[in-house]
Amino acid sequence: TVNPRDVEAWALLGEAHLQASQPDSAIVGGQKAIDINGKEPAGYVIVAKAALAKKDFDLAYSTIKKGRKNIRNNAALLVQLGNVYMANDSTEQAIAAYTLAKEADANNVTAYEGLGDAYAKMGSMGMGILQYEKSLEIDSLQADLYHKLAKSYFKERRYTEAARTYERLTSIDTTNQAALFELGRIYTAAKLPREAARVFKTQVRRFPKVEEAWPLYMDAMFQSRQFQESTEAAQHVLQLNPNEVNALRTLAASQTELKNYPEAITAYDRLRGVDPLSTDDLKRLGRAYMASGQDSLAASTYEKVVQADPEQWELYSDIGALYMRMRKFDIAADMFEKEFTRDPDAPAMATVYINYANCKMALRQWDAARAGFRKAVMLQPKYLRGRNSLGLCLSQVDSVQEARKQYEAVITLAEEDREKYKAELAEANRQLGFINLLDKKYAGAESYLLASLKLDDSDAQTHLWLAQAYALQNKREDAKREYNRVLKLSPGHKDAVEGLKLLGQ
Repeated sequence: TVNPRDVEAWALLGEAHLQASQPDSAIVGGQKAIDINGKEPAGYVIVAKAALAKKDFDLAYSTIKKGRKNIRNNAALLVQLGNVYMANDSTEQAIAAYTLAKEADANNVTAYEGLGDAYAKMGSMGMGILQYEKSLEIDSLQADLYHKLAKSYFKERRYTEAARTYERLTSIDTTNQAALFELGRIYTAAKLPREAARVFKTQVRRFPKVEEAWPLYMDAMFQSRQFQESTEAAQHVLQLNPNEVNALRTLAASQTELKNYPEAITAYDRLRGVDPLSTDDLKRLGRAYMASGQDSLAASTYEKVVQADPEQWELYSDIGALYMRMRKFDIAADMFEKEFTRDPDAPAMATVYINYANCKMALRQWDAARAGFRKAVMLQPKYLRGRNSLGLCLSQVDSVQEARKQYEAVITLAEEDREKYKAELAEANRQLGFINLLDKKYAGAESYLLASLKLDDSDAQTHLWLAQAYALQNKREDAKREYNRVLKLSPGHKDAVEGLKLLGQ
């Protein structure tokens, strides 16, 4: 209004109308600029853009043609000519126009971008990428072009470069939700859960209302073992859909990993109502039952796993341990046997043989127990707990001298690290003291029992045997002291009370 012949103002007014989706008004503004000064390219560009918005290709082309007659070798008009050709699917002519624009102005970023679009449309994605990269070398702050380049890298399976480009884009445009989302998806596809978790955490913090990001954030947090965050994300998803299967599964698994076992059991009960529990679900549910002291439910749950997949070998020992706690030693022994049958000569099976043999000993099946203990010692000769267990078994079947050899071997082997094998040394000395007591070698019994008590002074049975050894050597005061020690550790202990009576106390 102030200056009716201001060409730049008319061109900008046309651009404003165009962005406001008013192409007819944009054409009026652009044409006014042309009428005032036909040597300025801005008016021709605005009219051509507005004509393309109306799909009036004839007007767009004729306007650019007229402009080129009035203004020779102008990069802006050549770029717009390329855009007209692209809109009309004349890709090769578009490439020619963009190339001329690039030659007219080597620093025209839109010319390189247009070439990139044209090559990509022709299927020459590599050539297109080179043009996009050149455009960004000239102007490194083109947010939209970074997005276009990143998507091109992704199509070419150049995932590292795609991720790097999205990282750059999200650093210069923190409001670009789409870029964050795509970056997170790339890291997810590349199996980089920590990176995906970092990106999706930013996504849900900046754009919490974009609900499609929450399940991906939840999965990334779970895969990166950030279980508190995956729990919270699952709860958010379930607020919108209380029966969303993946969210229920993630919630239950996360609570298990956090050792919130009652909450985990509740979540698995909810999941069971909408979807069958998978093998992994049952394994975690079994762990939750086991940790909650619900041994029967834990055992039956684990058994469902091995019924579905008999090669879930690591569970047989857990099932065996559960049945041992329930004192169902026959079933427990069967489970341990299934475990060591898989690889009977592996050193790691020594503890499995020990548990198997302990079950057999509880069932008074001495031969099987002895064989199990011997196998454990053979697999791991320095497994001192196994030797002590073998000694105890041998004592039960009157192989006392052979039992003595096992305990003596424990004492010899433990000398290399007495602190590490403190418990095993205490047990070996305790049992040797008992054997000597039975053999009426009271001084020897006393020596071994004292050695045991130096390592573990809290065992009432050791104090009782020592009291008996003292009494049988007529060391009355020492015997009284040890019997009273037994009563402190185990009030009302029948044998200690009887011992004191015999000593006149």
